[in-house]
Amino acid sequence: MPESKTESKDTAAGMAPRPTTPTDVTPAEAQEYLRGHEAGQYSLIDVRQDWEYEEEHVPGARLLPLAELADRMSEVPRDRPAMVYCRSGKRSAAAAGLLAGQGYEVLNILGGMSAWQGAAAEGDTAQGLEYLPEDASAADVLALAYAMEANLGTFYAMCAESADAGAREAFERLARFEEGHKAMVLRLAREHDPVFDKDALLARAADTAAVEGGFAPQEASARLCAMPAPAADVLETAMAFEAQALDLYMRASARAEGEEAARLLRTLADEEKRHLQVLDRMLAGLGASGEDA
Repeated sequence: MPESKTESKDTAAGMAPRPTTPTDVTPAEAQEYLRGHEAGQYSLIDVRQDWEYEEEHVPGARLLPLAELADRMSEVPRDRPAMVYCRSGKRSAAAAGLLAGQGYEVLNILGGMSAWQGAAAEGDTAQGLEYLPEDASAADVLALAYAMEANLGTFYAMCAESADAGAREAFERLARFEEGHKAMVLRLAREHDPVFDKDALLARAADTAAVEGGFAPQEASARLCAMPAPAADVLETAMAFEAQALDLYMRASARAEGEEAARLLRTLADEEKRHLQVLDRMLAGLGASGEDA
């Protein structure tokens, strides 16, 4: 797969950029690329309409409709590859041609969302951002991240109480999973500030009711506690929450005013990628063991 390239000498010198040739990638190749690169090492661009984006989109994608691309191309960073997609691959092919003509390194996802088999997020471009304003500090980011992990763990434990045996085991395992995620946030807090006030962080987190991805408690409850739910459905719902969190952190990092907050948001996004991979292996394990899938 193509690696990130630095800005060309022509562009840096103010000369017209040299056209490039877009690279077509399959959805599987695109997923491999995204797994292998950290947030901030690429631009992921959805060139569909806003209503299509709201229905579902690749986590972390920025909405930039094809009709607006030519006028807003300056919003696409030149120092990293741009991966583009649409519904079927036709609009993204046109977008890839426009970007490549201006010297961008471009990856075009063949088949678009119609062929996408990976995790997907939903909601408009503002979904969950009320919890992460542009001027959010690093402490704000850490408190929210801890709160969302803790609240989702609480919902998992609550749902386990009324679930049948198969789903109960999955919910209980996911509740333990979130304990590990909370520990991860505390580790990041210590790395950010070795003498951070843990009690202050926990107190701030306690004031936040949202779960991962910025969902309100009522919506989380409706999604998680719909019974009966086979274990496979429980894990798929958990993956949806992790995808929403990945999406939220990447969208928030792109608009964060403080570099330290932006860095933490990118780190949290990378952690959510890893969480998704763990859940994917858990789901695959259900199929291998012959459990309800």
